Amino acid sequence: MALPIWIDPLHRPADADEAFRMGRSGAIGVSINAVSGLFSAAIFWFDRGAFGDYLRASMERTMAAQGETDPQAIALTSAMTDWMVGVMPPFVAVTSVLFTLVYVVLARMQWRRPNRIIPGILLGVYVWSLLATIGNIGNMPMMSGLLGWWTAVAWVASTFAAIFLIVGFRGAGALYRFRTQPAVVDV
Repeated sequence: MALPIWIDPLHRPADADEAFRMGRSGAIGVSINAVSGLFSAAIFWFDRGAFGDYLRASMERTMAAQGETDPQAIALTSAMTDWMVGVMPPFVAVTSVLFTLVYVVLARMQWRRPNRIIPGILLGVYVWSLLATIGNIGNMPMMSGLLGWWTAVAWVASTFAAIFLIVGFRGAGALYRFRTQPAVVDV
């Protein structure tokens, strides 16, 4: 069973119309990133208590692992943790909404005029994020516990977005070639 051209990253477009439709797939990938950003904003905005509990427990584990017994250091760490619990969720939520707005604009641009720049940059960000996450798992005690169900959903969404971005990148490149190179007529 063949995949539809708008989701098949290995498909070679036969003409400019097919390449245009493939290029528009990049807009679908950008839109998936936008929805994922709103999902992240909602998680951080509405689940502040769980984030705070997790952060406090993580800081306590870190202090215990380091053998910290100084009451002044423990009080300072506790105050810093309380400040982070108050500031981080709204900051992350607002930042996610702002990035979502940027993604909506980029998706509209990619839908109207498919190009390789938008999918190419977002694919680079995806690869960088993947490598950074893999490199940091286990390095920071605080980060290892954040790999919960919401992270799994975000990674699945990002993987689908990456597939659409690859199709969009390839389609926009083929569209450029179809528009700039003269047609070859078979005799």
